Amino acid sequence: MKKHEFIKFEKRYEKFQKNNLPTPFFDDERQTFEYVYYSNHIFNKNSQKYPEVNPVLTDALADIAYTGLYYSFNCKEILNTDDGEEITIEHNHAHLFDEVVRFLYDFPESFSISKEDEKFYSEQELHYLRRVQKYLLFIGLKDIDDTKKIPVSRYRNKNQEKYANLRIYRFNNFYIEQVLKKKKDFMIFGWFPTHDKTVLIEKQALVSDMEDNIRLLIKFTNEEIKLYKEIKDVYQNKEFKDDEKVIIAHFKILKKF
Repeated sequence: MKKHEFIKFEKRYEKFQKNNLPTPFFDDERQTFEYVYYSNHIFNKNSQKYPEVNPVLTDALADIAYTGLYYSFNCKEILNTDDGEEITIEHNHAHLFDEVVRFLYDFPESFSISKEDEKFYSEQELHYLRRVQKYLLFIGLKDIDDTKKIPVSRYRNKNQEKYANLRIYRFNNFYIEQVLKKKKDFMIFGWFPTHDKTVLIEKQALVSDMEDNIRLLIKFTNEEIKLYKEIKDVYQNKEFKDDEKVIIAHFKILKKF
C-alpha cells in the first residue's frame, strides 16, 4: 500500500481508535461491510495501534482470541509456470468454511475430502458439502480451467434452468427400489390445519438416495388424508401416532437418472 493510500486508509477508520473489539461498519462510499478495531502488534503492546479490518467476523474474533479454524481438502490447482499453466490435484486447506465452499464451487469435479481429513468437519458440514457437490455434478458443472478468465456461460447453466426450485427428497435404497418396481408411488407428510391440497399437485421434485445421488425426477399427481393407523401396514414411522392425520402424496416417475 502506497503512503497516500495508507493515509486515506487510516483516516477512514480513525473514529474507531478507541474500539478494541471488532465493530460492525458499513462504508457508504465503498458499499462495503467490515469489522474494525484498533490493535498494536501482538508481541509489542507499546507499539503504535493500527486499524484491523476484516470482512468476516470469524476471522476478526480469531485474531483477538488467538485461535482459528482449519479445514483441509483436495482439489484441482492451476499453477503458472515458465512453461505455461500446470494443472494438478493438490492437498489444500482453508480457515473459513465459506472458503471451502468456494473451492467446491470452482472445482466440483476434483474436490474431495479424505477420510483422514473428515475429522476437521462437523457431520452437518460434510452433509452440506456432499449434497452441494452431488447437485453441481448432476447439473453438469465442470471444474474451472482458468481462474483468471471464467466465462459468463458457466453461470448460465441449462440444467439448472430445468431443475431450479425443485425440492430434493431423500429415500433409502430399499424405498427407491420399491418405487422403481412400482410397489410404492407415494410419500407421507405430517398433516397440519392450514394444509393446502393444491400445493403439491402437478409439482415436480427430485429424489436422491441417502448418499445424495439424484436418482429420479417425479411429479405429484394426487393426495389423500388418512389416519396413520390406516396405512401402518404399508408405511411405518415412529414419529406418527395412530390417530394422527397424515398426507399421502402420490407421484409418478418422469425420468430416471
